[in-house]
Amino acid sequence: MKNVVLIGMPGAGKSTIGVLLAKSLLMDFVDTDLIIQKISGKALCDIINEEGIDRFINIENNVICNESFVNSVVATGGSVVYGKEAMEKLKADGITVYLKVDSSELYSRIKNIHTRGIAMKDGQSLDSLYNERAPLYEKYADITIECGGLSPEECVDLIINKLSEIGCKNIVLTGISYEEGKTGVVVYENGVYSYYEHEFLPNSCHGTGDIYASAFSGAFVRGKSAYDAAKIAADYTVECIKATAEEDNHWYGAKFEPVLMKLIRAVNE
Repeated sequence: MKNVVLIGMPGAGKSTIGVLLAKSLLMDFVDTDLIIQKISGKALCDIINEEGIDRFINIENNVICNESFVNSVVATGGSVVYGKEAMEKLKADGITVYLKVDSSELYSRIKNIHTRGIAMKDGQSLDSLYNERAPLYEKYADITIECGGLSPEECVDLIINKLSEIGCKNIVLTGISYEEGKTGVVVYENGVYSYYEHEFLPNSCHGTGDIYASAFSGAFVRGKSAYDAAKIAADYTVECIKATAEEDNHWYGAKFEPVLMKLIRAVNE
């Protein structure tokens, strides 16, 4: 699964919700603020006070760009959206969820605004910071969750529902066997599971995965259903393995050329 990246204002609940979400999705949890503190050896507020906001944003951007997140819920700092490169990396590897909370509610949530490590200018109000960042959160968000007045658990439920809505609509699993000596393909399409059992061959050869994927893609884009495309691809891959086994002098890779017309006819039927 792709990473789930949480963005939003300080006090939106990214860390609290992130831990609960990671547990629910069986994913790892990462807090980028903690990574920055570990690498720098300083608290966020000390970095900001000693080196300035611009330097802190640059550090945050570089740290995220140099980290590798896999199968993780990533809670980011509120200022992450100032880092173009960091956001491009996070979005390339994950789904970005904006935890939206009105500024009026943030005032009641944030008790330690001066020691929390918030990247805000001297004299800047929380309202001003909110108005500055909100368009950036909206720009980068794949999903927006209205968190105002909700518990962390309720927010997690909303996120999971939204993630399921944008998840894979069609899934194909090959080499699935429910009975010894037989194999087949499981297809999930429009909420329905189907199984196509095809001939099992004891011999194998390199390149059959590429052949299957190519045949499936070709049939699917030509208008076949996922199930029909999976069936065509499975039958064609079996024929390629048979054609390869018939040639004693063929040393590497599956031969697809001799049976290519069978694929063409099946796709055009």
